[in-house]
Amino acid sequence: MSVVPGVPGLRTITPTEALRRPRRLDLRILAGLGLMVASGLAILVLWSAAQTTRGVVVVTRSLPAGARLEANDLAVVQAQLPNAVYRAAVPASERATLVGRQLAQPVYAQQVLARGLLAGQPLLSGEQRAVTIPVSSDRAVGGQLQPGDLVDVVVAVKGTTEVTTEEVLSGVTVYDVDYDRQVVVTASTAPATEAARPRRALASVTLAATREQAKALLAAKQKGELNLLLVPPEAALAGSQGPPGGHGGPGAAAPGAGNAGGAR
Repeated sequence: MSVVPGVPGLRTITPTEALRRPRRLDLRILAGLGLMVASGLAILVLWSAAQTTRGVVVVTRSLPAGARLEANDLAVVQAQLPNAVYRAAVPASERATLVGRQLAQPVYAQQVLARGLLAGQPLLSGEQRAVTIPVSSDRAVGGQLQPGDLVDVVVAVKGTTEVTTEEVLSGVTVYDVDYDRQVVVTASTAPATEAARPRRALASVTLAATREQAKALLAAKQKGELNLLLVPPEAALAGSQGPPGGHGGPGAAAPGAGNAGGAR
């Protein structure tokens, strides 16, 4: 490198300096590369989401509002659904819990079953009556019942020397649950994570029963203490798949329950 005589600030450069690459990077090139990478990642995410299927419950036939779901009314399918739709739908893992639940709105065959289509409280059919029985938490699954559950009703009769039990009803639906607002208990049957959580003491349970079942309940209440046994979803599912005319379906009365205690 040398200075040009007579020209201030002007100099000549050597061939090596002329071929040297500039030290500063072009920011436009970096921005372009960043956009390409971001676009590629976005396409990959969208493609992965499009290929993901999730199990949801669908109804196998059209049903009116108020219909009670049976096992053969429900099926599980794998579907590609937007997140908002999937959050509103009943997932495949909850299929067994739907047996015995009632519909708040009509549904159509192969429709994805959304939670909003289920009745929050069981709906009474024309042959059913709501009958309330007093029962404490220690005789009703620690007070953890909720509307829509299926329960067996057993009466405990105290004799002079022993206590005998008799099944009054099998697989009846819980219509409503009432709690004592003045008493708070801790349910011993609660999971470990909830054992210390206070609960209201159970005061009474209302069941959806036929006229004959209601008579059997009222008669059994005079004989002894009523106890409610929660029917697990798996048993409810198996019971609804039993042979026609069997005694395992929801709401079946125990043998002789229709005239227990000589009810008229």
